[in-house]
Amino acid sequence: MPNPLDTLFIEMAVARGWIERAQADEAMSIQEATKDDGGGRRLLRDIVVEEGWMTKEQVAEVDAQIDEGAAKTGKIEGYRLLAKVGQGGMGAVYKAERTASGEIVALKILPTRLARRPDFVDRFLREARAAAKVKSEHIVRPVDVGFSGGYYYYAMEYVEGESVDTTLSIDGAMAETKALRIIHQIALALVDAEKTGMVHRDIKPGNIIVTEKGVAKLTDFGLAREADDDSVTQAGITLGTPNYMSPEQAQAVKALDVRSDIYSLGVTFYYMVTGVLPFQGETSLLTMLKHLNEPPVAPITRRAELTRGCNDIILKMLAKKREDRYQHASQLVEDLALVMDGKPPRYAESTEPKPPGTAEDDGAGAREEIEHLAEEIREQRRLKWL
Repeated sequence: MPNPLDTLFIEMAVARGWIERAQADEAMSIQEATKDDGGGRRLLRDIVVEEGWMTKEQVAEVDAQIDEGAAKTGKIEGYRLLAKVGQGGMGAVYKAERTASGEIVALKILPTRLARRPDFVDRFLREARAAAKVKSEHIVRPVDVGFSGGYYYYAMEYVEGESVDTTLSIDGAMAETKALRIIHQIALALVDAEKTGMVHRDIKPGNIIVTEKGVAKLTDFGLAREADDDSVTQAGITLGTPNYMSPEQAQAVKALDVRSDIYSLGVTFYYMVTGVLPFQGETSLLTMLKHLNEPPVAPITRRAELTRGCNDIILKMLAKKREDRYQHASQLVEDLALVMDGKPPRYAESTEPKPPGTAEDDGAGAREEIEHLAEEIREQRRLKWL
């Protein structure tokens, strides 16, 4: 029996005059024949493109029309859709009212083109399951998840606010005090996540929402997993956002823990106070290589008015080796609180330059100069040989 979404797709394509009825019937016959041959059921939308009956643009328009249908017809049982408030890769988000209680929620609806794929359905529903495991004031609260009218949906707490990504794109780099308050709250969310063994895996400015009252909340647990669950990265698959990805994520390390989230939050912190990313290559691969091998430029070098404590916390969060970062989110929370009170951090090592001639210096400047000269000599020899 055909997939209901496939049937809806083909009927809408015929109704719009983009495909003849005979071609629609033939497409469905091809789909059935493929299944009978043991090749697995092909999607009608793929068949009509391969046969040259519809363009990819026409297919995308039909898919978009189907998705909008959920909002226009109110097919999600138990909800009244009020307005579309966002659109992401995993679906549109609507401001909606729960008819039973009157509660206003954010309702995410999975696009039909993705609802046909079990892996995307699993990721979509995983967000609700993962968020439900963590109880935190600073994590967007899940409300409901289900399937209605042919659509997968996920209802969550409606947060009236602006993402950090949007704020940065409009205003540029933040004041240190403001950034510290936001990062401190998200670090508290990581404390709660760590207690339940959950790892977010995709912390970035776009996943942090700040209300008008200054309350920061972490959202989008679509990639979240328990710390000992390696199914996301099996077979070398790397998931996450390259600009904010930890070195161990770039290496597709299976056993991630809170230290990976601390690194991603460190990249976010760096971006918030400097206005630039610490690592950015021309391609995703080059960006990941920079995360693996390139030391970050100290944020205080990019923005001189930053305090030394803020600079040191960021650099500790961005340590390449996990064992050199904060080992627990609670340590990060403590250091952030100290710097917010004008005190030096406890766990982050000070990068305050040492005066020459001290025991710690011990001729380090002279050694660096010798090493620099030696490298110049080696380069001159190479050029002469060439």
